[in-house]
Amino acid sequence: MPTYSVHYRKDEGGTIIRAADWGWLEIEKWNRSVQWSPVGQWEREIGLDEEAYRGLLNHFGLTNWWQEFPMERINKMSPQELAKARREKERQYSLPRQLIISDTLGFRIPAEDY
Repeated sequence: MPTYSVHYRKDEGGTIIRAADWGWLEIEKWNRSVQWSPVGQWEREIGLDEEAYRGLLNHFGLTNWWQEFPMERINKMSPQELAKARREKERQYSLPRQLIISDTLGFRIPAEDY
């Protein structure tokens, strides 16, 4: 299974430069990756920081419930578990279904299938 990525920062030109990744070099944890130039290699950074954490909450539509999903909890939740949490919020609050798919280039996999 390819890495599930969430792009959370782009430069002024729109080039992706930061991502949170599930399943890249470390299983069952989120890590960050950074690309210092549009043609450069992606480099790994251990764990989440505040910006990556907020990016994950936003990607999975859980920003309003950040207190239920602290960084320590999010860090160990798979894309499938996070999507399941979003679906529960959709049921509880009659929210529209949010499309949740990986930002991994060439592998736009729904989080539920991961």
